[in-house]
Amino acid sequence: QGQQMRELRASGGFVSYDPLQAHVGLGQGETVSEIKVVWPDGAESLIAGSWTQSHEITVTRKAD
Repeated sequence: QGQQMRELRASGGFVSYDPLQAHVGLGQGETVSEIKVVWPDGAESLIAGSWTQSHEITVTRKAD
């Protein structure tokens, strides 16, 4: 059981920003059972499932 964190910033200085995709490897793990996204305002999205390597997950925040 492990945990990874990745922070993305969609803004920055002149010609300076992070891509809006996060690529996360599994390391020694074989599956991912949960994805948690913490949005800039502190709201959270929790996605439960079972994914192995080579999966692409798209998380879109719906407007309130």
